Amino acid sequence: MERLRNAFSQDHAGLIPLLGAGLLIRLLLMPFFAHVDFLSEYGRMYQIVATGKPTLYLGRIVVVLIEQIFLRLFLPLLPDAGTMLRFNDMRQSTAGLPEYFLFVSDPQIFRTLFLLKIPYLLFDLCTAWVLCRLMSGKTGQKTALCLWLFNPITLYAFYVFGRFESIPIFFLALTLFLLKKDRWIASAVALGLAINCREIIVLYLPLYAFALFDRDWNRGVVARRVIPAWIVLLLITILPFWMKMHLETPLAAGSAMQDMESAQALLGMQFHWFEPFVFCYAAICLWLIEDRSLDAFERFLTATGLCILSFLLVVSHSAHYASWMVLFPIGALYFEKPLLKPFLIFCACWLVTWAVQTDAGVFTLFLASPLSMNFFSFKTLLGVYENTVGPHVPISRSMLIWSMKTIYAACIAYLMVLFFRKSGTGHASCPVYRENQGSL
Repeated sequence: MERLRNAFSQDHAGLIPLLGAGLLIRLLLMPFFAHVDFLSEYGRMYQIVATGKPTLYLGRIVVVLIEQIFLRLFLPLLPDAGTMLRFNDMRQSTAGLPEYFLFVSDPQIFRTLFLLKIPYLLFDLCTAWVLCRLMSGKTGQKTALCLWLFNPITLYAFYVFGRFESIPIFFLALTLFLLKKDRWIASAVALGLAINCREIIVLYLPLYAFALFDRDWNRGVVARRVIPAWIVLLLITILPFWMKMHLETPLAAGSAMQDMESAQALLGMQFHWFEPFVFCYAAICLWLIEDRSLDAFERFLTATGLCILSFLLVVSHSAHYASWMVLFPIGALYFEKPLLKPFLIFCACWLVTWAVQTDAGVFTLFLASPLSMNFFSFKTLLGVYENTVGPHVPISRSMLIWSMKTIYAACIAYLMVLFFRKSGTGHASCPVYRENQGSL
């Protein structure tokens, strides 16, 4: 036991300072920033808690329950909650600017932001723990932890923008870890919880089903593991619909409209009649069906990584969407795929793209900061460019924005190529793969 304890201490001694530094950064960000969506989210949660009438948002039922539990715990510490967490028209998905300005001007704003982001912090740190466990014994463990703790994309999404993305990402990380451990039914439960945290994760459902037909497929495996996992996942996915029909009490203008708006927003963000994402998604499914040379863990990790990257390639609706893909390049380090430098380049490109493409949802104008109202008139990078460099170069404002978007898309496309092309311990070490290569 003593030898085991010493080995554990030596293995994780270098990780503790990283965790401490990551935690410190998060604690410093939590009280000072939140987008108007943060008020919108907790405004709905407060309305549910205050009235005692359950309202279930399909696709987010797990997030709703978690946020309500923490809100109930923190309400005694939030004396101004009744006035802060309120906006007039609950049918709207986003609170209005007058309500938002009242929110960030309240004397209790620092405490409110800090306390209500605690669930996001807990799930964020739990994801770091899962990644440590996933990468245990791998040379890239410390690298993976650093990428998770210090990448600007998740820090922005969880603590600056103030969204609940850390919750579904944790359940996705847990799904990958359980697949690696060959605990298929438990992984189905984790994926079912993730699907009920974020609508877009339903796209991973077919990929998971196909990924289970790996190189160890046979009738016994199908009967004992594949079919039970499918049944569990299907039940967890359908359960919210049953709960919504039988348990929900109508609240001021129903949540059905909110559910419909979410689905339409997800499916309506394409550029042209040709759907490149559908094309990529179909190709990923065909690969899963045709090639079973890898195990279920690597197949699902590769397929989901390619899926979300292809989605982000054609959709750039908001800066925090990129947080949906961060987990997969980091997880791919398990197979020694050459994604470290391209991922760092992508993070830099993401920063520049969204600093240039200034709008009401990114880094500047309406970024909620209770530090001072003068923050809202802080000069944007685009404004500086137009006033200084712009008159002397032939690149217009719109050309600059689209150039940054194009470079951003190029980084994603390059990540997709590297994500699928090489593997240190996956394709190269797979006997079936080597045999097929030899026959070719």
